[in-house]
Amino acid sequence: MNILMIVLSLISAYVLFVSASYLLAKLLFPKIEVNDIEEKSRLIRARQRRIARAVR
Repeated sequence: MNILMIVLSLISAYVLFVSASYLLAKLLFPKIEVNDIEEKSRLIRARQRRIARAVR
C-alpha cells in the first residue's frame, strides 16, 4: 500500500509541476500576433529601402 501512495504522489507532483510551468509560461510569454510581426518587418524594410536610396 505504501508503494501505491508513493507512485500516486509522484504522478500528482508531476502533473502539478507541468500545470504550474504551463501557466507561468503562458503568463510570462504572451502570444505574439502574426500581424504585429508582419507590420514591424514591413516598417523595417521600408526604412532600409530609404537608407539604401539615401546612400546612392
